[in-house]
Amino acid sequence: MGFPEDTNETLQETRDLIEAVKSDRAWVAVLVPFPGTPIFEQCVRNDLFIEKIDSRDYWKMPFRLHQYEPIIKPYRMTLEDLAMWRKKFLDVRYKYYGHCHGEFKIPKGCVRAAGGTVKIAA
Repeated sequence: MGFPEDTNETLQETRDLIEAVKSDRAWVAVLVPFPGTPIFEQCVRNDLFIEKIDSRDYWKMPFRLHQYEPIIKPYRMTLEDLAMWRKKFLDVRYKYYGHCHGEFKIPKGCVRAAGGTVKIAA
């Protein structure tokens, strides 16, 4: 999620696909554009980075495999929209855990909630 062209509608389509497939795990990653890629050049050209970057030192920025915070702002979405979608995608990541493979155990720190969904324990 978080591509320049993303909209509330495209992210809803992604969520709908997750709901239709009902995979045991679903992870929607945040886009991290890397130097030398067309998406990076697009983000520089259109000034989409949330924080000002120095492309020579960009590699020093602290990115993670499971990046939580967005790096860029899509053309037609607010940062608040992205935060809302991030939460929606986090809420569905274990929703159908065990649906396909009954022998799977609920991950530590999670509980089975109403309707059989799996949520992170509070």
